Amino acid sequence: NMMADLCPHGMLPMAYGVAAMGGTGLAPAALVTALASCACGYTLFSLGRSYKASGCATDEPPSLRGVWSAVIGEKTAWMASALVALLCAG
Repeated sequence: NMMADLCPHGMLPMAYGVAAMGGTGLAPAALVTALASCACGYTLFSLGRSYKASGCATDEPPSLRGVWSAVIGEKTAWMASALVALLCAG
């Protein structure tokens, strides 16, 4: 989940702000956590629907590259893997 990869960078400073009782209040922190959780759930749900819609749900294992090649084309499918690698590299 790409959203889950991006969340820790903002979640750790927010937890520190709540624990230090300064800067970040408990209500805004809970709201941001709930919104980030919803975004994570939505991205996973959307990825699952795209697997099913593109016919890649039967692949073992299903991959973003498979969805990309089914929807956009095999010629540029390498971009999906490259983008995920760049995202994970930070």
